[in-house]
This record gives sequence, structure tokens and C-alpha cells, in this order.
Amino acid sequence: MENTHRGLFSVAGLITTAFMLLLVAQLPGFYSTVAIPDDDSGDGYLNTKSFTYYSDLSNFLKKLLLYPTNQLVSNPVIRMSVTISCFALLLFLIFDILAKDNPYGKHLRKREFLIWLILLLLVIIPALWMSQLRLKYSYEPNSDIVGIRQTESAIEMILKGENPYTETYFLPFLNTSDQNSASPVLVNHNPNLPATFLLPAPFYWISLNQTGYYDQHYFYIIFFLLTFYLLGGMTTGENRLALLSFFGLNPFLAKSLIEGTNVIVIFSLLLITVRLIEMKRPLFTGCVYAFATTYSFFLWLAAPFIYLYMRHHFIERKRAYLFFFMSFIIVFCGIMIPFLTWNLHSFWTDVIAFNTGYSDMSFNIQEIPGLGMSNAVLYWACLYNENAFELFWIPIILTGLPGLLWLYHLQKKNNSRAYVFGSTAFLVLVTSFFSRVMFDSHLLLVMLLASIAVFADTSSKISNNCISKDKMI
Repeated sequence: MENTHRGLFSVAGLITTAFMLLLVAQLPGFYSTVAIPDDDSGDGYLNTKSFTYYSDLSNFLKKLLLYPTNQLVSNPVIRMSVTISCFALLLFLIFDILAKDNPYGKHLRKREFLIWLILLLLVIIPALWMSQLRLKYSYEPNSDIVGIRQTESAIEMILKGENPYTETYFLPFLNTSDQNSASPVLVNHNPNLPATFLLPAPFYWISLNQTGYYDQHYFYIIFFLLTFYLLGGMTTGENRLALLSFFGLNPFLAKSLIEGTNVIVIFSLLLITVRLIEMKRPLFTGCVYAFATTYSFFLWLAAPFIYLYMRHHFIERKRAYLFFFMSFIIVFCGIMIPFLTWNLHSFWTDVIAFNTGYSDMSFNIQEIPGLGMSNAVLYWACLYNENAFELFWIPIILTGLPGLLWLYHLQKKNNSRAYVFGSTAFLVLVTSFFSRVMFDSHLLLVMLLASIAVFADTSSKISNNCISKDKMI
């Protein structure tokens, strides 16, 4: 095992320290306040009740430098979480120093336990706290509309036998305190693929029947913990600690999880697909990848690299390809065909035309410029129509296609999981950069995919934990 210590602390120690400090800087409840309506007093007057939520790192540093500590808003749960996490970090760094001279397994389990503890205190508890705010106050500051309210409403519609692509979402948006954030575009369109509301539907049904309440945060937390567990088996030693720290304590992922975006599910579905290939389970692999491709268009970009990686692991098992493609086609068609035949026009308008700009109502690039090429398009006044798309798909093809061919050639030489995730990260970055909109969630997905390529690939050989060759399921 390679010694990854650099100076006093290991790479895992440095990542843990930096990411934990960034996490604390943007924790809900640490310092910022938001006022919400409150008529609990019974006096008939609408008063305000304050609770705390996010603010960005620059504002945090400004407040930390300009105001004394006693002016920070007190939230007992978050303050206690931060206090215990700081103590856990101190213990982690002590064990990290002790392991410097002998990094071959010494104090690994202790440090991993402390990472889990910090993860619980700074990510899981704030996410659950955010869920309780929604339940108690019906308030969702900065929450992602598509990722939370629209998905929950689409689940309700599909369970009632209604088509999520033909119905409007005015009522669920109207019943929230931030009504102004419900743009007419998202009220009338659902731009997501069907699996975004079909996959969490069983969780919705179980939670609603058992507790009478469902929050999409629960679904994201389950996938977050599952992904964190699977990552632990992708490498060993100090690299394992570094990967767990980079993923579990990633402040950008924690923010995404608490606010309610679905990046974690997109990443998790690709990770599960790769792990099933390594376990030699072609039938399950086809099913999971079918859900992945009907959940996010980004995961279509991984198809050629998934195929090459599958060839590497199923080279002596020709029947495995039949099992994979058979299960993939059945599940993919079983999800897509009902919506295509239900109302093809509505599906095409919401999912394809809306995202590409060919719809009468689409993402208005002048309102949502994003982080990529669209900024330059607006600055140089190249946009002849607010729904124009030619300026975007042409550079996507010109850069993405050569990149795809080059990365495909590289993976044929060194067929490892590093190239599966690294190549997918590159294509996601290219397509999102040259698309109409590029959000911070796209950059987060690129970061997570690249982390696997950096930390988790120690060998291109088949894992010793793989299932025997007789398993076809």
C-alpha cells in the first residue's frame, strides 16, 4: 500500500480538515436567520418566527471576522453537532499523526469511524433537520424546485393514475411560502425523465402509509448512505480514507443533499452499475443501468465506457451479454414506452423540447445563463432568439465527439474503472459547459465522478470479491 502521507498529515487528513471547515461554514443553523410566518400566538396578528439556514462561504467569513462569536445565531442542535465534530476531527488528526510512521493499517478503523461520526453530525442531521422544517413550517428556503416539490407532486400524480407530463404543478407550488420562485415554465412542464419519479415511488408509498408523511430528502439520504458504503469497497488503506473523506464530507455534496437536488442519485446509479459489473451480475447490471438512463441524460454518456468495462469482466462469458442487453431493453422499454404511448406530444414537449430550447416555454437563457458558454453568448449578443439551440449543440458535437473517440481508444488500452468514471466526467463537463444552462450541480457531478478516477482505482484487475463465473443474475 502506498504511503500517502505528505508532511505531518496524510492526504485523507488534509481533505477531512479542509472539507469539515467548509461544511461548518455553510451548515444550516450556524449563523444566518430567515423569518417565516407564525400565528401560534393566537392573537390574530401575523408575527415572525426565525430559524436559520444557509449562506455562502464569503458571507460566513465576513460575519466571522466582523462580528463577535456571541452574535452568531444560536441553534442548539447544530451548535452541538459542530462541537462534537471538532472534537472528532481533533482525534482524527491525532490518530493520523500516529499513523505517519506506519500507515499500513494502523488506526485506519478508528479514523474511518470518526469520518462516519462527522458525516452523521454535519450532513445527515442537518438534512433531517431540513426535512422537519418542511413538515413543521411548509418552508423550503433555497430548496430545489425540480428536485423536491415537483418530484413529490409527480409521484402523487403517477400513483393516482395521472400523467405527470400533461398535468400542471401550480397547486404544489402555490402551497409553499416562496410562491414567487415558481416560474411559469416549471409550473407547466416536468423536464425530467420518468425514473426520477418512478424510482422513489415505492419509498413514497411506504413512508406515507407508515408515517403519514414523505419527504424526498429521505430518498436522497438513503442513496447517499448506500453510495458511501459502496465507495468503501473500491480501494483500501489511506486511499480508502481519502475517498471517504472527499465524498462524505464534501461541502458541495452536503449542500446539494440538504437542499434537495438529485445529483447523488445520478452518481449512485452509475456507481452501482460498475460495482455490479465487477461482481459479474449482468442481469442486475442491465436493470440498474436501464433505470440510470431513464433517470438522467448524463448517464447516457457512460454507455460506451460501460460496454468496454463489461467486456473486460465478461470476456469469457458470452451469455452475459445476452443477459445484460435483454434485461436492459425490457426495463428501459417498460419505463419509457408507457409514457410515449400515453401522450407522446406532452412527453416530447416536456423532456426534449423544453431542455433543448425548441419549446414555446423553455429555460430562458436570458434569465438562467448558468456557468458555461451561455454567459459568453449573452455577453457577445450572439443570441438571435431566446430559445435558440444551434449555438449550443454544434460546439457540443465538435468537442464531445472527438473526446468520446479519444477516451474510448484510451480505455481499450487500459480498461479500468478509472477510465469509466473519468471519461464520463469529461463528457459531462463538455456537454454541460456548451449547453444552454450549466448549474453548480453539474460541476458537483463532474467532481464526484473524477474522485473515483483519482482515489479508487488501484488496479484494473477483477476484484477478489467478485462473484463466481456461474452467476448470471
